[in-house]
Amino acid sequence: MTTTMTAATAARRRASIAVAVVSGILVLILLAVGRSRAASKAVAPSSSSSSSSSRPARRALPEKVLVGYASGRYLDKVRDAVVLDGVNVVIWSFVEVIDESDDPPTVRSSLGTADLDLVRIRSLIRELDGSGFSHVVHLASLGGWNGPHLRRGTSAVDWMAAWTASDASGIFHGIDWDFEGNDVRSSPDNYFDLDLLDAMGGISRLMKEDGYVVSMAPPQSYLNFNDPTFGRYVNLTRDRGWHDDFGYFGNNLYAYLLEEYGSHVDMVSVQLYESYSDAAMSILRDGTSPYDYLYSFVRELDAENNSFPVEFGSDPALGETMGTRRVKIDPNKLVIGLANGWALNTPDKTLYVSAEDCRRAYLWLKDDANGDIAPRGFMFWTIDERGTNGVYLARGIGRFLFDDTMVE
Repeated sequence: MTTTMTAATAARRRASIAVAVVSGILVLILLAVGRSRAASKAVAPSSSSSSSSSRPARRALPEKVLVGYASGRYLDKVRDAVVLDGVNVVIWSFVEVIDESDDPPTVRSSLGTADLDLVRIRSLIRELDGSGFSHVVHLASLGGWNGPHLRRGTSAVDWMAAWTASDASGIFHGIDWDFEGNDVRSSPDNYFDLDLLDAMGGISRLMKEDGYVVSMAPPQSYLNFNDPTFGRYVNLTRDRGWHDDFGYFGNNLYAYLLEEYGSHVDMVSVQLYESYSDAAMSILRDGTSPYDYLYSFVRELDAENNSFPVEFGSDPALGETMGTRRVKIDPNKLVIGLANGWALNTPDKTLYVSAEDCRRAYLWLKDDANGDIAPRGFMFWTIDERGTNGVYLARGIGRFLFDDTMVE
């Protein structure tokens, strides 16, 4: 999810290398450019009538969300996160969707390891559904750090056709956009062209039209409420007087998706645990208390009518058409993205915020002078690290988020 390079995230980095995996593993494969548009449109699901009988019933996001990412390596931890901690949105990471004229499209993982076993994931979801947890939403995350982007030339219609024909459409209730950069500074994945962004937006629209949930999880520099700079590179340094040599920041890249396609996005989880993020700088360098930062992060956005300026005009491809705009983010879509116990291994780089700090900020926001301005919930990376360094972050958050009634 982020550029954090720690012992706890080393597995994620290995998992994020896009290589072909043995068949039978989860990989959604994105479409061949040469697929006929007519054939694609014939299967593109613009309504639920095109759904296969194996596809699950659509599920709406819960009113309050506690979101955890899972690689599929530790299904017992996923079960415990749902049953014991109150996690009600599980995002399975990561997948890639391509169609190279397979019928049905090949399903495999973009992780580079055999972690996302489709059969076992389906079985766990059915087990949870049958045990009183049928409200839990399961999403497939696309991308990840070092993960593949959409293949060049892929259209939204063709991608949707491949998704519909794949086994994944019978398991997951939607998708999560987590396209990020790559360790190799010269990698083409450190630049997002407009065709890619518009394909992401078009896919989001088609998914929403067919009743799926659409989520995004930008690192803080990819969606920065306090910096209007816009750009489509994600291998940038920043002159802040703190770790200025770190070269993997973005400039409001995901603001374009919100501005142009925001009505097709249900949930926006901002990764405050991005390596050397603005949140980390404020707390770790400047000494701001974590709960004060979380409170101000949401409160200042609310004070600006839940919008923030973005200078799209600095991009030559957008200058004449977009200029500077105030990008709106619905407060009911905002989710605070955190790291759990693994972040304690790199305290000078990756921000860790305790459940108690989250509770204090959340209650302040619930009781703000302007009314209840609390975010929709919290997200964390990752369920795989549940219990690392003795931290059960989701359980602590669940206890106040659900008023002590939905978790043990």
